[in-house]
Amino acid sequence: MKGLLLKDWYMMVKYCKAWVVILVVMIGASAFSDNPFLFLMYPVMLAGLTAVTLIAYDERSGWSTLSRAMPYSKAQLVSVKYLVVLLLLAAAAVIAAAAQLLRPYLGAGSADNLPGVLGMLLSAGLFVPAVLLPFVFRFGVEKGRILYMVVFGVSIGCMVFLSMSVEEMPQLTAENAVSALALPVCALLYALSWLLSIRLYRPHV
Repeated sequence: MKGLLLKDWYMMVKYCKAWVVILVVMIGASAFSDNPFLFLMYPVMLAGLTAVTLIAYDERSGWSTLSRAMPYSKAQLVSVKYLVVLLLLAAAAVIAAAAQLLRPYLGAGSADNLPGVLGMLLSAGLFVPAVLLPFVFRFGVEKGRILYMVVFGVSIGCMVFLSMSVEEMPQLTAENAVSALALPVCALLYALSWLLSIRLYRPHV
């Protein structure tokens, strides 16, 4: 498993450099914005979709074929992508929290609603890959491209809606109530998606 994580790390370093720029810009903008939720959502969604990008490069490079001759089980090949998503989401959450804690010092507002905002961000970051990955592992990225675009489009729409909703919510109560319910539900969905992907996984070339 360590070797698989290292492989995906090297792939992210090589192919996802531009995403670091997007992450820095969005997180930085959130620290100065009166409504930071939309800026914070994009990096979290990007972290959640990274697994699909890595699977696409695996298929294009022939790794999906090579992996059949390697001493890795289906569970390991699937689990590494779910672990990558969790690690990236954790990193995005830490950076987002740090940026929001700076808001009072930058004159952009209070960070009192941070727990609720982070809960909703993590919920969204878990939901998208939970929906996408079983389909992609079963049918491959190429056939899953339409679903990928639909889910990403719907996610962007939800980001805008939630951004507007959060702005209108009573400061702490509504956000914390929503995140307290959404986060465990999305975490459970993610775990079920993980198990389903292991069952459905079929290597693609």
